[in-house]
Amino acid sequence: MIELTHMDYHRVKHNCIVFSGLSVEFTDSEKRKRQNAISSFSSLSYGENIRYTTQSTNDITKIVLQTPRTKGKYVFGIIAKDEIEKSVFGDKVVFIESSISHKSMSGMVLLFTTQQHNNTGDHEWNDKDIKKLRYSKHSTVGNKTHPHFGASGEYYSFGVSAVYKVDDGSSVGKYANKRHKVEEKSIIMNMYATQLEKQLIDSMATALQHLSTICYNVYNWIAPVVDVAYNLQIDNGDINIKNSVLFQLGVPQAQICVNATTAEFHTEFDQSLTYICVPKQKMEGKNWYEFLFKINSSTVVSLPMSIGLNILFSATFLTHRQHCDNRNKHMFLNFASFSNKKLLRHMIK
Repeated sequence: MIELTHMDYHRVKHNCIVFSGLSVEFTDSEKRKRQNAISSFSSLSYGENIRYTTQSTNDITKIVLQTPRTKGKYVFGIIAKDEIEKSVFGDKVVFIESSISHKSMSGMVLLFTTQQHNNTGDHEWNDKDIKKLRYSKHSTVGNKTHPHFGASGEYYSFGVSAVYKVDDGSSVGKYANKRHKVEEKSIIMNMYATQLEKQLIDSMATALQHLSTICYNVYNWIAPVVDVAYNLQIDNGDINIKNSVLFQLGVPQAQICVNATTAEFHTEFDQSLTYICVPKQKMEGKNWYEFLFKINSSTVVSLPMSIGLNILFSATFLTHRQHCDNRNKHMFLNFASFSNKKLLRHMIK
């Protein structure tokens, strides 16, 4: 997790929501073999620049962040470091300084940051891109009978993942494209997948460039182990890392998510922060998608998923899900990136 230096904390403190009263409970699920950890907080306090509205339904208060109306168009969610250290996961957390040039630490740790920007790049994602995705890549949502935390929609993965066999001395391989018995069709599938990956990287690079204006070391923050591995491969030659152009953005893999939602609030014991962004896209009708953080049994924080949205957050300590009240039958795309425990272990091997 990222601990803010004193300089970074004082730079953003008026745009901060301070979380306090962390607790973690484990819930059983008949649909999964493992328990789900649910994090909650007793209270939130808001910096003077934060703008939000509230909605109340069935004894639940939804705090809708108005990031475009907040000074600087960004918000940080932070918590005292000692609360993390005292939690059930405290001995498993590694803290990384938000800036390598200033070692005086604030004792405040990043839970999330979100930003709204207007320059979303050159490419506008559209139905033609969706057709190419469906033609060239497999969509995965985990177990089809019991999707991952009630996930729905389509998820197309690029970059590297952990694999179950050793290939050329490595158990980390690239996500596969579809193949066809007719060679010419397989060639087209690979061509489409390569084109889509380039568009994905270009769109994410534009979004991350904006995020770097408030998170100066964001490329090191997202997945530090990838940053270290990539630099070792550059400095020392081949160290048997299956390279991916996504590594240049500091991420091991990325997903193009189409009409993606999750029915259940959940956490993930990932080995990196989770990054989500909403690219430029052709959209018909109102966009009802939102990203939700469950604070406790009576409070939820909502981040409307407008075009140009950036979110970087701890999936371990923030109970979350992606939600949509009314899809209006139109396509909605967002990108997501994270590094899970299995990928980290395979990269280390």
